[in-house]
Amino acid sequence: MGNLERGEPVIWRKVNTLPTSAMVHFKHSPHIAAGVECATCHGDVGSMTVARQVVNVADMGWCLSCHKERGASVDCLTCHH
Repeated sequence: MGNLERGEPVIWRKVNTLPTSAMVHFKHSPHIAAGVECATCHGDVGSMTVARQVVNVADMGWCLSCHKERGASVDCLTCHH
C-alpha cells in the first residue's frame, strides 16, 4: 500500500461491486457534476483505517430514492444498458 507521507501513490482497491446480472452502468462523473458528496455513497473514508462498503450499492431502491430526492432522472436507461 502506498504511503502518502513518503509521496507514494495510493493503491485503490475496489470496495463497491455492482452485480453484473443487473446490467448496471455507473459513472462517477455525473454524480460529481451534480454535487453529490463522495461520503453519500462511500461514507467518511477519511476516518476509516481500511475502506469498507457503507451503502448496499446493489439496492436499486436506495439509488432511486437518492435520484428522486435530488430531482435526477429515474428513467431505467439512465443506469441500465
